[in-house]
Amino acid sequence: RRPQESPSDTALAMRVQVAFLAALAFAGCAAFKTKFEPGNSTQFFPTKSSTFAVVPNAMFFLGYADNSHLKGFQAKDVVQLGDYYAYTKFGAITDCNSPDFNGVDGIVGFGLPVAHPVAPPPASGAGGAPAPFTLPGLPTGGGPAVLPPPLLFSLTGKFDNKEDEEKAKNSENNMIKRRAFSFLSTDTAAELQLGGYDPDSIDGHMFMTPSISVSDYVTVGLSLKYGPTELLEFTTKDPRTAYLPAIMDSGTSCLVIPDSTLNGLLKDKPFSKWKGIVNNTAWPLKKDSFFLNIAGATLEIPYDDWFLAKSNQSCVQRTPKGFAGLLVGDVLFRRYLVLFDLTHFETGTVLIGIAKQNKTYVPATHSEKVRKFHVHKRSPGKLSGDTVHPRNSAHKAIKKAVHTRNAAHAAHKQGKQVGGSAKPPPFSMHPPHAMDKIPIFNKDDTQYFINVSIGTPRQHLIVIFDTGSAVFGVFSKCDQDAPSYGECMFGGMHHGTGGALMDGIIVVLSISLGAVLIGVVVNIYIRRYHSKSEEKNRRKLRKQGKYDSGSSYTSDHLMYSTFTSAAP
Repeated sequence: RRPQESPSDTALAMRVQVAFLAALAFAGCAAFKTKFEPGNSTQFFPTKSSTFAVVPNAMFFLGYADNSHLKGFQAKDVVQLGDYYAYTKFGAITDCNSPDFNGVDGIVGFGLPVAHPVAPPPASGAGGAPAPFTLPGLPTGGGPAVLPPPLLFSLTGKFDNKEDEEKAKNSENNMIKRRAFSFLSTDTAAELQLGGYDPDSIDGHMFMTPSISVSDYVTVGLSLKYGPTELLEFTTKDPRTAYLPAIMDSGTSCLVIPDSTLNGLLKDKPFSKWKGIVNNTAWPLKKDSFFLNIAGATLEIPYDDWFLAKSNQSCVQRTPKGFAGLLVGDVLFRRYLVLFDLTHFETGTVLIGIAKQNKTYVPATHSEKVRKFHVHKRSPGKLSGDTVHPRNSAHKAIKKAVHTRNAAHAAHKQGKQVGGSAKPPPFSMHPPHAMDKIPIFNKDDTQYFINVSIGTPRQHLIVIFDTGSAVFGVFSKCDQDAPSYGECMFGGMHHGTGGALMDGIIVVLSISLGAVLIGVVVNIYIRRYHSKSEEKNRRKLRKQGKYDSGSSYTSDHLMYSTFTSAAP
């Protein structure tokens, strides 16, 4: 028998971004120019899987700042990615209003899970902030809301309860030995490497640096040049603050840079400074490369990678207001392989490796095992040419890379202090090798899709691949045993609890109100028609000189019938 669910599991499961909280308080629903078309997506059929189970009292809800949403319930089944599979939880999405999901069947996030629940908005009066609010079904006592675990964690044996952990030991699971993956992209294809990286896919050595966050893949951005011109001129000389966090995100298409001085941290606005150099972003006067310095390693982003010739536009954008950092998207993944090592995530350590792609490497076209390699210990060198500063060891490279208070905290967890004596980190700094390679469909160098299989027998679904989130959910038909929130856009039935009941009440009230309004309109019309008809008949009677009794309905309007019965 399944153990009792924790209080957080009985609430609507969601991960809400901070901007979403403010947006809901001030704005109504936004209208999309393009609507989501459910008929263009394939959905999961719960009734066709013999291993499917509903997670009791666990709903699924994900909201974004533009008022788009994914709603549904949580379920369990066998989920397969490449040659690896596990019996785990996932979001069964029954309601979607985002056109970003047109033609796909869900999303699988390989980002870092949220370490702590999102804090509620401050009370009214605190600096003009919006008053607290709750969505239907959300906990009101401050308890955390929980999404299903990220698929990468499930495939590497990280479960949120003992029952699932025990199931991992049977034949329903084939686990990845190391919680690590790599991602690369070309102009026509992309590839996910599970368990580490394939040495054949890189040119030269791999540079390793720690993430300065355990909620996103964040590196230390020390410099950004366009050609010879420095765009990040810091006003401070203190190396602990002369940096910008640079987030590695495959869900971001372009290089996204600030267009402000960030409260005086920078001398100039980087985006405006760059725009002044190229003059016209559609037809740049100066076609140079960007040179991004990440933790001491200089990475080149050539003109052919950041300028989209097919649409005559620059893939360089401003950061959102309030975001004091850089977003490094697909323009980097198209030239470099990026490794994400989460082996020591529980201890607060995430490692990121960057290496230049091997130009002759061809990404996988089907899931394939990586051949066994003879591991050689080698010190990291240059990525290519003069783009990387020489290092004596990976340990020394990381020590020099960490300049901030956040990075100092990460370094302290590794057993050393910034600027002081150091001892070797308690784990290997040598990047792990991959165990499996999975093809990813690259659409217009901006979107990435991957095949995920769920159920027994397997049902194949094409989902968005994203390193910027940890969300795992697929479109599904409703299930009569599952709680739900929102509509059954893909068919099926549910028993209508929680938000579904509220939606039903709203529908009934809307129909009732509509019927009342129609009745009122019809009644007014009939009364007016009757009044006009009666006035017309009165005028007619007066002309004929007949007695006017005040009513147009005289004895002339009565019809009589006489019935005679035959004598017996």
